[in-house]
Amino acid sequence: MLNDKFVLSADTAGNESTDQFDASEKISTNDIDQMMEKLYAKYISNEIPVVIGEFGARDKNGNLQSRVDYAAYYIAAARAYGMSCNWWFLK
Repeated sequence: MLNDKFVLSADTAGNESTDQFDASEKISTNDIDQMMEKLYAKYISNEIPVVIGEFGARDKNGNLQSRVDYAAYYIAAARAYGMSCNWWFLK
């Protein structure tokens, strides 16, 4: 089982990248929720720990509050599924 790899895309946003994040909008949270569910099903549910080694959000036109909201949502979602994260602050 440990030889089964779970590979995430380097850039999940692609051309749909935005400078705003709103945790009350499914369009903002759907990709995060789906990824956490997949990681949980493949690893955590099989008692294999997960640490998300690096994630972040770029500064786009001074969108600091959106970046804070994104980080808070992402970390809370990971913790809800029993995972830990390392935030990467991009300036």
